[in-house]
Amino acid sequence: MRREDEKAANLARDDRVSLTIDHDTPQVMEITGLSMAARTQAVLDPAEGEKALRLLFAKYPAQDSMPMQMPTPADVRIFRVTPTVISVLDYSKGFGHTDLATCQRCSASLQSGLSDYALADGEGKRA
Repeated sequence: MRREDEKAANLARDDRVSLTIDHDTPQVMEITGLSMAARTQAVLDPAEGEKALRLLFAKYPAQDSMPMQMPTPADVRIFRVTPTVISVLDYSKGFGHTDLATCQRCSASLQSGLSDYALADGEGKRA
């Protein structure tokens, strides 16, 4: 997200976020994924910001070119996301089935990598 983005200002006032990690399925009873309540923290260290951007772009190795210059940590705001509650969704066990996990220190169990970061593009869409 751009440094002056409204979402960055909102997160500065209230660091609570909700996110879902899943994939589209043709049948509702095949839904699986994770739904999380989390807290955010701005990544201020330029080296850590560079690492987050490298990890993001490494997810797209087939990308041969970009219509613009790649952003730097100075161009965008990057937020670390630390889950507080994780719901494991598995509708194959029943419509709306979730197993709930409360996190004392979820970030300790996360591997260092892109999953530790939330980014938004200039349009304000979560990436």
